[in-house]
Amino acid sequence: MSPIKIVSCVLVAGLLLSLKVIAQSELDLADIRLPPGLAIEIWTDEVPNARSMALGANGTVFVGTRRDGRVYAVVP
Repeated sequence: MSPIKIVSCVLVAGLLLSLKVIAQSELDLADIRLPPGLAIEIWTDEVPNARSMALGANGTVFVGTRRDGRVYAVVP
């Protein structure tokens, strides 16, 4: 997957993580429409109040929280 597609997926995932409803069973990813060539998936539902993300080396996604002032490392 190209770096642009990975970053796009990470941004879309950030949008999903920022929703108040985070549980995967409550989200229907089939309802989200993406441009051709992009895909979406939930990587984790264990980051509370996810706000911003950055893609690090080796595919690690660093996720900052809104209220806790913490950064989580989510690995593939």
